[in-house]
Amino acid sequence: SSIATSTMRPDARDCAFNEGDWELQTLPAFPGLLGYKEEDGSALFTMGRLTYNMILPQNDANLVCAVQKMTQHISKYELSDWKVETNTESPQILLPASLQREYEEDPRAFLGNLRRLRNDVHFTVEQHGVQGILQMDGFTLPNPTVPNRWTVWFTGGRCYADSSAATSSRNKAQQLQTWRRVFGTTLHNKTPWQLVQLWLAERIMGAEPAQSMQEDGSLRYVLKKPIGGHEQ
Repeated sequence: SSIATSTMRPDARDCAFNEGDWELQTLPAFPGLLGYKEEDGSALFTMGRLTYNMILPQNDANLVCAVQKMTQHISKYELSDWKVETNTESPQILLPASLQREYEEDPRAFLGNLRRLRNDVHFTVEQHGVQGILQMDGFTLPNPTVPNRWTVWFTGGRCYADSSAATSSRNKAQQLQTWRRVFGTTLHNKTPWQLVQLWLAERIMGAEPAQSMQEDGSLRYVLKKPIGGHEQ
């Protein structure tokens, strides 16, 4: 389906549906924003700050990335997804501790209201010109007491090369080669502050940063203790 924007309706909360593909009309203001490019207004971040150190380049966590846009993709979590994804009769979803009781009281009703959430950050590594997508996976659930409010939590994600703009198979292969050179492994010599941040992320969110590149060129991370809840 096509990307929906704020020009479709005055307020996205007035939409009669809760699924769709959206393009955010403003760029992210994550902590560590370095500024904006004069040419196209892209937001500039270091890769370490953009990914909260979950994804780090091979040699330089201060590699600058220019964020061109963010898209959001929301779809219903089908009950049949349980068996397909976990090969079990019961769903295995990473839930914030504050939502565990609500789920246990009525799992089917809980999952009936559940939506998959995927935020995609489209960026370019400035020094190398290679494009990528930082994918953040999570879930969203309507707040039971506050209208038009949705609870959101993230459970992990991945970062991969975006070769959709490649003009030929050769150009696509060259971009992937550059991507592998830049993101071949995570940073070995982390700074003391990065080590502190990673330790806190592990303790608080059960974070498991990307350790190596997958066969498809992606890097994946997991948040085993996601943070969220209706009162967050």
